[in-house]
Amino acid sequence: MTAAACPEAEACAPAPGGRSPVDRLFPWVMLGTVLLQLAGLNAHWSFQRDSALYMSLARSLAETGRYVFNYSVHTYALPGLPAMLAPIYATLGESFLAMNLLISAFAVGAVAMAYLLFRRVCHDGRQAAVCLVLFALSNPLFSYSTRILTEVPFTFFVLVALYCGVRMATEEGRRSLLWGLAAGLGGFAALGTRPFGLALFAALLGAIWLRRRAWNRWKLSVAQTAIVTSPLAAALLAWWLHSTGDGVSSRALTYAHFFIGPALPRVVLRMLRDVPDLLNAMFTAVAGGGLGVTGGVVMLAPLAVGLVQQVRRGDRLLAVYGLVYLAGVCVGSPSMRYVLPAVPVLLIWVVEGCWMLADRLEARFGWATRGRLVRLGYVILALSLLTHLSRITTDIVILRSPDFEQYAARGRLPRYRPLIEWIRDNVTPRQRTLAHEHRLIHYKTRIEAWRFNRRWRGMDPQTLAGRILRFEFSYVVLDPEYPFGTPELKRLMEACPDCFAHIGEFNGLELFRVNEAGLRDFVGRATTHPATALRLP
Repeated sequence: MTAAACPEAEACAPAPGGRSPVDRLFPWVMLGTVLLQLAGLNAHWSFQRDSALYMSLARSLAETGRYVFNYSVHTYALPGLPAMLAPIYATLGESFLAMNLLISAFAVGAVAMAYLLFRRVCHDGRQAAVCLVLFALSNPLFSYSTRILTEVPFTFFVLVALYCGVRMATEEGRRSLLWGLAAGLGGFAALGTRPFGLALFAALLGAIWLRRRAWNRWKLSVAQTAIVTSPLAAALLAWWLHSTGDGVSSRALTYAHFFIGPALPRVVLRMLRDVPDLLNAMFTAVAGGGLGVTGGVVMLAPLAVGLVQQVRRGDRLLAVYGLVYLAGVCVGSPSMRYVLPAVPVLLIWVVEGCWMLADRLEARFGWATRGRLVRLGYVILALSLLTHLSRITTDIVILRSPDFEQYAARGRLPRYRPLIEWIRDNVTPRQRTLAHEHRLIHYKTRIEAWRFNRRWRGMDPQTLAGRILRFEFSYVVLDPEYPFGTPELKRLMEACPDCFAHIGEFNGLELFRVNEAGLRDFVGRATTHPATALRLP
């Protein structure tokens, strides 16, 4: 690091033969990370709907070698995490301890990769040390390392791709191409885990073509582009050949039409509407929370300063990734869960921005200001760490509690257990059930279970009856805690009492058997009246 890059180069650089602050701190941070992960390691299932889907797909891969959910080829969730869980099912069966250990290992690996990235990108060793501590003790990282979800593995692959991308941008010749290939493979692994991995390829291409003198060295830029995108191109070719005719390609075209077609204004409006939620999630993930949207707004100033400074230094990779990824999160779901993979980049921006603002204040008000700013910085850092650690401690207490299932997802798993047992004993696998927790029911019973279609919201009883007939549902579950679809089904039951037979109530969940003959009679009566003419699907 030169004096031009760091005005305090003599203070920032390690002594000859010594190590920088982040290097001295790294072993202790890794030890603390491992101890935290061991404290949170458990043999419980922290129930999530997505985890039920991933485990169902992993079980299918282990048992049949096919990517199947609900007895049909699955084309929604990407196969990265199920493919990693499948060997566990093949060797140990349903071992939540092994699956949680796998996710915890990715969390430890993410901290190690963050260290490599911070020491390469941060302004000096002290900034890298602050970023490393805040990331390693981040409550979102710990919280999602105790759940069988894609967030932590995706974050690990993101950090691998970003680190290799940084090395690609700073190396020359063949070494640059080798690091580019490694970055492309890391991006491909991330994309195989979650669709947001596309942001990595946008960032890698931005780092190649937006850097200084990129067009003067166009041969190197073209070679790096080809090598970075080669894993993705090969995967897309294989996917296209495999998916021709099975609906996956048409699904991709549907998504493309959604984002570039008439729905684009709605996407922009949704982004603007969800900006406050995104700011709240960003502040909670970085500082531990407590101030909500206000904290996010306050954090914007150092974040913007750090981002601008990074771009001025020529670091395009993290800038493009962070902006593209956060924009995608704002379109999708601006929650702390989805912000986690951007936390390392946000920390770099915020910490460097705070350093820059402190330097400006010192230059304006004199050396007496430095002591006050340093003390203020330590206080803010301590408060953030205490907030993160208090939430981590609460999570550990819950994970170690004998009543853990009552806390996880507000007790959804034990609440559904009696219903699941009845369905397992009385319903055949291919009899379809309509339920809110359809993934949980399918995972536990292996029967076909589907969720109320969003396009059916507000649907009149006759049309809804036609949909139920078309999809051949045999049972319907009403969940009063989640009214999604419940009003429409209740209106249908009131309009046609003979269409459903009440089976029983299980912890507040009501189960009904569908009377197909009654539904057909109800739909037939509706189509005979001109005012209620129905066109069945």
